[in-house]
Amino acid sequence: MGKTLRIEKTALTISSDLSLKIKGCPCVMSRLLLMSVFVVAVVCVHSSSSSTSQIRQKRGFRNAALSTARGFGKRTQQDTLLEEALARPVASSWLAEQMVRNPVLARVFVDKMVDQNGDGMIQPEEMYPTV
Repeated sequence: MGKTLRIEKTALTISSDLSLKIKGCPCVMSRLLLMSVFVVAVVCVHSSSSSTSQIRQKRGFRNAALSTARGFGKRTQQDTLLEEALARPVASSWLAEQMVRNPVLARVFVDKMVDQNGDGMIQPEEMYPTV
């Protein structure tokens, strides 16, 4: 049926259906193939997981994740619109009307513009500055 080889008093038979038989221990080639595929898969998974978990550090360069000042110094459109709106002159009648409607605005205006020394008292020098 198959060829028989003698190796140190052990009979090794290779049959036509590709099964490998050693005297006293029948082993099938498919088991050997399955075991080798399993070992290769374990080695591949182990090597791929260790290479992706460690990020390669290049000398002299920082990792991009360490940059904390992204977009620093750049102005948004809202900032430029606010600056343009504050740079335009305001009518005194509109400002007086807004102060009547909003007492918090009137308080902030007096604290910031009239009370120059910040003591909470308006002195005549603060009310009528010399020109």
